[in-house]
Amino acid sequence: MQMLRTEAHETAEKRVESKVSPIGISVRYTPEALGFRRALQALSAAYARVGNALSDRLQHATSDLSELTMLGASYGWVVDRRRLVQTYLEAEPAVMAYACADFGVPEQIQSLAEAAGELAGESHSLFSALGLLNYIDQELGWAAVGGAPAGNA
Repeated sequence: MQMLRTEAHETAEKRVESKVSPIGISVRYTPEALGFRRALQALSAAYARVGNALSDRLQHATSDLSELTMLGASYGWVVDRRRLVQTYLEAEPAVMAYACADFGVPEQIQSLAEAAGELAGESHSLFSALGLLNYIDQELGWAAVGGAPAGNA
């Protein structure tokens, strides 16, 4: 089984002073919007690392159907969440700010996402990383969008 690998590299942050939105209004990236962007970039990187770790586990999993099902469900959840985050990152600043209204303090989400990415890189901490991403999901109110990852192995 060949799995799609994703790059977990950090994207360079660009400071955009103003941009004309599709409705003709000039918008600016505020410091708050930049905080949201950094948190979303950290989440994207964490989802990529966890997805890659799940992909590796799937490739080396035994033929136990329950393990394969659980890993596949978790992989699907991670891919869906990464796609959601990418959609927000590509949106206009006002849309991104609206989507991130429940972030609270973006620095906390960024820190938790970075911790999840680090856990995904450790051999026996993959499901701790998934649990942390699920916690972030709950905190952001995204849990109702697409459910949660499968249970721990």
